[in-house]
Amino acid sequence: MKILKNLKCNKFFTGILKISVGLFLCPLLPQIPAQAEDLSSLLTYEISDDHVIITACDKNANSVEIPTELDNLPVTEIAESAFAKCTGLQNIFIPESVTIIGQNAFSLGIAEIAVSEENPVFSSCDGVLFDKEQKILIEYPDCHPQTNYTIPDSVTEIAPCAFSDSRYLTALVIPDSVEILGESACKSCAALEQVVLSGSLMELSDQAFCFCRNLADIRIPDGVTRIGESTFASCGKLSDLIIPESITEIGRSAFEKCRSIKHLTILNPECEISDDAKTIPATTVLHGYLDSTVYTYKVNHNPFVSLGEYLNMQAVPGDLTGDEKASVADLIRLQKYLLGQECLPIQLWKNADLNRDQVVNIYDWNLLKKMILNC
Repeated sequence: MKILKNLKCNKFFTGILKISVGLFLCPLLPQIPAQAEDLSSLLTYEISDDHVIITACDKNANSVEIPTELDNLPVTEIAESAFAKCTGLQNIFIPESVTIIGQNAFSLGIAEIAVSEENPVFSSCDGVLFDKEQKILIEYPDCHPQTNYTIPDSVTEIAPCAFSDSRYLTALVIPDSVEILGESACKSCAALEQVVLSGSLMELSDQAFCFCRNLADIRIPDGVTRIGESTFASCGKLSDLIIPESITEIGRSAFEKCRSIKHLTILNPECEISDDAKTIPATTVLHGYLDSTVYTYKVNHNPFVSLGEYLNMQAVPGDLTGDEKASVADLIRLQKYLLGQECLPIQLWKNADLNRDQVVNIYDWNLLKKMILNC
């Protein structure tokens, strides 16, 4: 059995086509007809040895239930781009016999993908396509009507282009179970404004959020080691970011045309930053340590604000004094910082940010107090 996970991703050409055409194809809500249309007038197929491959569909089809058999042979495959020209197709049902789905199989207007419970390879939940065990999210339909979506905790991988071109999606929560974010996973999501990233991700893949023009709220979790090429390119509303110390590489054009990023703080003094002129906007103020790669980054002659000398301190939650333990002295120092009575070196933020929301505030103080009292 074979799963072809990259259903929509055809690199640059598919993305450009979907951006230009997709705006005209999506209904506000899926319209499910009372009965499926006559299959004989809808589907085009070919016979290959002992099985049937669906190759095309009537472009005016609204809802299609793929049969398990045609000409007394099992229907096992949906060909590449089979439904791509079915601009009116909103709902599709995949039977238990189909075990292969080609690239770009579905149209831009589709709102719901349903799968037979007997299918050994694929499954669906709330109109979203998964593998059988729902560990891989394969396809979130472009015109799925849900605006806020939380990925199930069973998912460990988001397939390439799984959410690309989603028309109505405004908020996405990626749980900590997810370890892999496929290339172009959320590319060109026009309405997407907010994303909560998994704390288990090792990298933000190439073009993962590029052309998400309304994306304004996203925080990069500690533990991510790489920001890929064009990851946030053309995210014009993306605001100031703190790049955690775990990041060792920022790829080419990672923040291209992110003009709303006025300040970019990079905490790893040895982070490798692509020297492409499009990687970071020239208007962005860079914050980094003296003698760091940020300090020596002169591609666009960005303004630079020093974080001082880098202190290679042990990461110990709650330790704000450098003694590698949490104590009342740390609680007092955090209190003084919150009252504006004392500065807190940026290296200590990781230790002070106990709830890992990239903000040091009263919630962290309360957590530190509980930590000390429970010792």
